[in-house]
Amino acid sequence: MARITRGAWPSFSVRAMDTTDRPLLHTNVDGWRNVYSGLGQEGVDKRVSSTFQNRALFGQADFEALYHQNWLVQRVVETMADEMTREWIEVLVDESFETAEAIAEALEQLDVQSKFREALIWEALFGGSAILMGIDDGQDTDMPVLPARIGVVRFVEVIERWYLYPDVASIDADPSSPTFGQPLIWVMQLQGGTQRRIHTSRLLTFKGALATRTWRLSNQGWGLSKLEPVYDAIRDWGTALDGAATSVQDFVWSVLKMQGLADALDGDDGDKVVTNRVKGFKLGLGMAKLALIDAEGEELTRMGAPVTGLADLLDRFREAVAGAAKIPSPILFGQSKGTLAGADADIRTFYDQVRAAQNARVLPLLKRLVDVVCLSRDGPTSRKIPTYKLKPRSLWQATDKEQAEARKVQADVDKAYLDAGVLYASEVRESRFGGAGYSFDTVIDEDLSALLEESESDPPEPAPLPGSPDPGSKEPPDKAAGGAEDDPKADPTSPQVG
Repeated sequence: MARITRGAWPSFSVRAMDTTDRPLLHTNVDGWRNVYSGLGQEGVDKRVSSTFQNRALFGQADFEALYHQNWLVQRVVETMADEMTREWIEVLVDESFETAEAIAEALEQLDVQSKFREALIWEALFGGSAILMGIDDGQDTDMPVLPARIGVVRFVEVIERWYLYPDVASIDADPSSPTFGQPLIWVMQLQGGTQRRIHTSRLLTFKGALATRTWRLSNQGWGLSKLEPVYDAIRDWGTALDGAATSVQDFVWSVLKMQGLADALDGDDGDKVVTNRVKGFKLGLGMAKLALIDAEGEELTRMGAPVTGLADLLDRFREAVAGAAKIPSPILFGQSKGTLAGADADIRTFYDQVRAAQNARVLPLLKRLVDVVCLSRDGPTSRKIPTYKLKPRSLWQATDKEQAEARKVQADVDKAYLDAGVLYASEVRESRFGGAGYSFDTVIDEDLSALLEESESDPPEPAPLPGSPDPGSKEPPDKAAGGAEDDPKADPTSPQVG
């Protein structure tokens, strides 16, 4: 029989035994540990000594210094925020383009687009931020917003996470509440050391990158900075780039061979003699680009530093940064390597990620702000929340040729729907050209469809043929039609006959 004895996982030993329990054969089954080659053995295999080191986390001063002084850190932190707010959001209101324009204008007056961009940047850098809505509802800021009493939204202002922390005593402990586990009151630090309590209904909170509950509890409720997991890749790339810049300065150097150099250095004034010779050599080389050397006792050699493979090595560091930041290299560094089709595919995939982030993080917060603006006394909808939709605009900017081709395809599709009776001409016209610009979205006019379907199900009665009786007439059919009995000549007994 065979007996299996567990060793250091995942290595184990198999010992074959006979019926007398005497060891007959001992075999090592090697997995990630090999006693002969040293694989997996500490002190022999270098990989075993490589362990993850939990470095100290950055503080506010560290984040600010990196952001203000390193251009690549700025790119990593700002790129996603720039893309999410570059083309911004389109407001769509059912059957009312004017209402949609009024809402968009109200958001523009509050400078919402730039405020969201700033909040997203600080969220990426610091791990969190918030937008304070200056809602005037006649209450203190630590009270919930009363929608029926909103007078005006005076401002929206961005707050960095360092000046806003949760009131632990206000954390919602009701499991049935939508805000369960979240603070209902935040404390805002003001200049001069004063504080202001803010109810969560007056804040749009950007909570940072996903982090564990333990992390958030130790980080005053905020999430992870985008810079934390990317820092090592940025440091390695910067170090490699600085090394390349240093090698360029030492790209070519001169070697001067002097006969009797060792003997000269052993003399009383050996150091002075050699130093003066080197100074004279460098002076002549710098002024006249000429090297004056002894024909028999000296030899000058010009040597260059090998840079083969340096460009590929820097590209590897660059791709490491792009991968850690989850941003394509053509966007992050402003240049592409490889085929244009490959770069376009990477950019389109990134834009899909941006759209997903807009839907998950930006639109819910923006909808809260739009609702508050619409409910305000001086709002664009007279204290009513219309049926509306917030749609992120496309980030991919098509060329004129691509736009023309796309419209041609859409026109063919519209014609097929018109011929099949799926759409009406007025619906196509309003969907494509009823807004501020051309739109590929098709909107069905339910009222028009219902009206036309009703008219088609109850067709009008056909018009009577000439000479046929009027359906509403009480005259006999012959008289109503002006029959033969009305004609005296047609009566054989009439005296007028013949």
